[in-house]
Amino acid sequence: MNEQTITSSQFGILVIFFTIGTSILITPAGLAFEAKQSAWMPACLGMGMGMLLILMLHSLTKNSPKMSIVEYCEQILGNWLGKSAAALFVFFSFIGATTLLWVVGNFMSTQVFTETPMIAVNILFALSVVYGVRIGITAVARSAEIYLPWIILLFSILILFTLKDSKVENLLPLFDVDFKPVTRATLSFISITSMPLVVMLMVLPKISNPEASKKAFLTGHLIGGIFLILTTLFTILVFGADLTSLQAYPSYALAKKINVGKFLSRIEVLLAIIWIVTIYYKCTLYFYAAVLGLSQIMNIKNYKIFSFPLGLLMAFISPDLYHDTVYAAKWNDQTWIPFAFTIGVLLPLILMIVNICKKKLKDKQSKS
Repeated sequence: MNEQTITSSQFGILVIFFTIGTSILITPAGLAFEAKQSAWMPACLGMGMGMLLILMLHSLTKNSPKMSIVEYCEQILGNWLGKSAAALFVFFSFIGATTLLWVVGNFMSTQVFTETPMIAVNILFALSVVYGVRIGITAVARSAEIYLPWIILLFSILILFTLKDSKVENLLPLFDVDFKPVTRATLSFISITSMPLVVMLMVLPKISNPEASKKAFLTGHLIGGIFLILTTLFTILVFGADLTSLQAYPSYALAKKINVGKFLSRIEVLLAIIWIVTIYYKCTLYFYAAVLGLSQIMNIKNYKIFSFPLGLLMAFISPDLYHDTVYAAKWNDQTWIPFAFTIGVLLPLILMIVNICKKKLKDKQSKS
């Protein structure tokens, strides 16, 4: 089988799409609910913490850049403990992909194709994700390069044509928010945008020029974060904090506000391409990490044999994953944050500490 490789710039684009993903669609509402008119503040704080998290993740791989986190688990923690930790990571990746599939199905069946059953949307989307995984990460990364300019163009249209409806007074009073709500909002933000970046450690070994991977990782997350900060800022500027917090999909509602003269209106479906494309790549990367990780745990070289079974399982589980958007928001707040912290922060940190301890013990033994 030919080795799949990507360039560092392609990796950076994948990080941009992974960072934006569902966040651009749903996070402004949660941030506005917690931090009110200062919702942009936890977004900025979250991005800063995300950059620090990337430095930690990258430092974990600097000694063996061609190993995935699943392989690291087994190498550092041993056979059984390592495979158990890797299995937990695979489960996290699969659940991440399944939750994104639910978001897509719910959004499309409630906002766009209101007469279409959610399961039909989910099956079609899942098949496209499975196809992306089967053709390989190289093809996925190359297609992302094609979409990036269009995403930037559509996002620029969204920001440009909502400027006239923006009201600066919606941001006042500045910094008038308590510490606890900002902390909760920041944790929620990084649990969706930054902590799941651990998934990218399954893609990192595929970079053909690993010496440039750190810069690509940081730059990609920064650019994606700017998208999210601007989206949050403009939803507050246009709707105000209270109305934003009540919207299921604030940025989609923002696109509905575009009305230039009588010739440019009702283009929210066109702008929804931003969300669908970025969610597709985030879901594909989650699913790729789950499929590849499972094959590495079971020592099977051809990871593609797991794609159809896991894809079907994902498609049929996703419609019943959440009862409704209220339950989804509660699950994201109470379950997803500790789960993402465990896999996205705690697991890499444990691997680093154990690896350092093992090296020190080895050096001590060699000297004696």
